[in-house]
Amino acid sequence: MDLFKYFLDNDNKPDHKPKSQSTKEIKRVDSANIDSKVITDKHVKLISKWINWSDVDAGRFTLLFYRIDVKYEFKLLFRGSRDGFTCEKLRELCDNQTRTVTIIKVKGGDEILGGYNPVAWNPGYRDLYYMYTKESFIFSFNDKSNVENCILSRVKDNGFAIRDGVTVSPSFGKTDLFINKDILTKGKCKKDTYEKAIRKAKDNFVIEEYEVFQVIQR
Repeated sequence: MDLFKYFLDNDNKPDHKPKSQSTKEIKRVDSANIDSKVITDKHVKLISKWINWSDVDAGRFTLLFYRIDVKYEFKLLFRGSRDGFTCEKLRELCDNQTRTVTIIKVKGGDEILGGYNPVAWNPGYRDLYYMYTKESFIFSFNDKSNVENCILSRVKDNGFAIRDGVTVSPSFGKTDLFINKDILTKGKCKKDTYEKAIRKAKDNFVIEEYEVFQVIQR
């Protein structure tokens, strides 16, 4: 009976359109909801993609492969404006935490610097030492509103990837992304153990905001 009614009545057509989520719901599912005063969800998605790339030794060659369908949560561990720009507080909140992303807002513009450390910060009892890893990288964004305007620099000298110790602040490479220990408001970048320089200026920079996040796989 319903079939005859369908062909005889042109105005009576079944609705086969699937119910779709509202725009708000889609945004809430895809959003990283980052608790940051410096970066946005767009930065988080791009940094997450960089983390997903890993090095694999294959004889004489080093291959890069991408781990698909991996999503991360960025958990705030430290914020300079909230916790104080001291190395002691940074150590208290971030030491022995693996897979961390450091985010630095340079004073006087939109420049953002940062780095990913897959191993734990741990000064131990040594004045200065370096940690080995093939997965660390440093980066910069010149324009906060345009995440494509960025530089990604992966470690090339794995034995000097991470700089740590009692007398220094947690840093990347020998001088690639170096932070002053006495007060976490000064730093410098000079290409050494990473592939590229992440900023053109070689002079010291002043830090406006300093954040550290732990990357947790969902």
